[in-house]
Amino acid sequence: MFGKRLAEHGVTHLYCIDHNLHLNAKIAFEDSNLPDSENTMKAARSQVQFFNSSTQALDKLCNMQQTTREGEKPLKVIQDVQTRCWSTWKMLHRLLVLTPTIDALITSRQVNTPPLTPHQKKVLTEVEHLLAPIAKAQKTLEGDKYPTISFVPFFIWKLREHLKSQSTESTVMSLTESTRHLAQRMYSDFVNNRYGDGNTVFHDGYVLGNLQRYISLHKIVLVATFLDPRFKSLHPFVPITDRDKVHQYVLSLMNNIARNEYSTGKSDTNEGDHCSTEMPMPLDDLDPFFSELATRNIDTTDSPMEDTFMLCSSELNRYMRVQQIATNHDPLRWWSENSFKFPILKVLALRYLCIPATSAPSERLWSIASLIITKTRSQLDGHLVADMIFLKENGHILSKHAESIEGRVRMLPTVYERTTIVLEEN
Repeated sequence: MFGKRLAEHGVTHLYCIDHNLHLNAKIAFEDSNLPDSENTMKAARSQVQFFNSSTQALDKLCNMQQTTREGEKPLKVIQDVQTRCWSTWKMLHRLLVLTPTIDALITSRQVNTPPLTPHQKKVLTEVEHLLAPIAKAQKTLEGDKYPTISFVPFFIWKLREHLKSQSTESTVMSLTESTRHLAQRMYSDFVNNRYGDGNTVFHDGYVLGNLQRYISLHKIVLVATFLDPRFKSLHPFVPITDRDKVHQYVLSLMNNIARNEYSTGKSDTNEGDHCSTEMPMPLDDLDPFFSELATRNIDTTDSPMEDTFMLCSSELNRYMRVQQIATNHDPLRWWSENSFKFPILKVLALRYLCIPATSAPSERLWSIASLIITKTRSQLDGHLVADMIFLKENGHILSKHAESIEGRVRMLPTVYERTTIVLEEN
């Protein structure tokens, strides 16, 4: 309802991609979606709860790993929570790593918990493999120090193809019937309730499904992806028929920016930015001494709108011809180094690449705030709390800045990994 209200008031609301993917992955939480699996998920949680509820059993698990996982750091089991993103995959992944150790404890009769059957182990391995790409996508999209929204169309395409391949009988002959059934359920939910079949991904308006949720990507997500030089080709995750629509929509956004600059003489970028576009100065602002020359140069047959369109089209075509950068490169650094070549697109990049794909960054801020504002510190001034959160989140930047200052001493509070940073005086 909240998203619908925002849309009614002209506010674009993007549902948290992380949460939407979690609703799909949560189908694997229940054994009812894994028929004939010998209650695999229940058996897995039973083992996890056994070690979590007994300190003695947990100590034995850690000690046994000195033999079964020699040279590795001892690990503990992880309990999944139905409302926590990618926690089921994390539980299964950790349990499969520790299964040889747990079997050794059971065989030596050091612990008394039922062992997993060979069939249950096979199902757990298959389900972990099924959920792994979703967990990877969610973890990536939860980042807050790099653009995340531009990943979304590729991840949606990748996950759809993954679920489709796992649910097709011809490609999963080695899978158990239980896991295949789960994959089919997840694929059906992904297509019908989340993001469609992928044949069309660009829509002019909203495509709503159950509970008024989007069952498609909003077009500004595709714009952000196009503005990321790692994904700007939109291949293969955007159908060819939709790529031209994305380009035309970006061109319309560029025209709006250029026309606004032309009519107001102001740029959307910060004043003094060396990358800002120089737009024609209004005639009234010209020195009267050159009024005759200016009048002589004005061609009444030319349209500023046509000139603006040609300017934007030229810049867009130049951007499309630029080579796509590798996925491990920093798109923000690329824009910092190339923004002067694309002054109008740069405005859009600044506007759209900062959109978070999930609500995880803001939720982390609330968690940090809860650690600062305790019952014994409930009277802290709001501005002070904001400053403390800022220091906590940006301490690594302050550390690098302090290290770059030579010949001076800088002391920083414990806001990041190091207690203090002291630079010796020359």
